Amino acid sequence: MTIRGTIFLAEEDSSVRNLFARILTDAGYLVIHFVSHQVALESFLNLEIKPNVFIVNWGNGSGLEVAKALREEGFHSIIITTGRVEELSAENFLLVRKPIRADDFLKIVGEMMER
Repeated sequence: MTIRGTIFLAEEDSSVRNLFARILTDAGYLVIHFVSHQVALESFLNLEIKPNVFIVNWGNGSGLEVAKALREEGFHSIIITTGRVEELSAENFLLVRKPIRADDFLKIVGEMMER
């Protein structure tokens, strides 16, 4: 199978992280997933491999801080996921509300890959 792209997935909830990773892997993406925002950001900064898309959950605002740091590094293919309505304002980042249907999630990721 041809790899469609590389995704960094930073999601602290293991059930959500595993579900997203399975959906993305089944769709042909190489998924590197992280249990913490800080480890994901450090990996982005220090690893030679770079993602096509970086997906990070809101996580009480720490996901937004990671997204800002990525943007400062010149990386803009960022999706922030959240399960709370009150968090749907994130300084021009793409926010995706959880729960989300798998096909809708894949469509959003695919569109981000094309940017």
